[in-house]
Amino acid sequence: MPWYDDAQVQQAQEVVRELARERQALAARVDALEAKPVLDNFQADTARGRAIARDKGYGPAEIDRLENFMAERGILHHQDAIRVDPVPPDTRFWKLGGLPQDEFDALMKGDDAGFLNTSIRRALNGE
Repeated sequence: MPWYDDAQVQQAQEVVRELARERQALAARVDALEAKPVLDNFQADTARGRAIARDKGYGPAEIDRLENFMAERGILHHQDAIRVDPVPPDTRFWKLGGLPQDEFDALMKGDDAGFLNTSIRRALNGE
């Protein structure tokens, strides 16, 4: 006759299952803690890269486009992507060369209301 009964076996099996669950939870926490520095470094690098892009004249939409370009090409750093960007941000100013001088001057002074009043009037009059 064995020295244990079925109730003891079931209790031991439950203890083993509970230990396995605890081990899995602990392993998940350790994995998360080990991944945190990597994630923090990635987020800091991304923030630095976005700041560099803003300094180079990229706006929010252009940064999104640049990051999509980075993902498509497998480029890890914003600085590298900026160097090979096929559509640099300064090209947005090429379109301003076609504006009438008074509208262009209003934009450069930051006079949004003056620009809008002039440009809308001209557009409505078909000019």
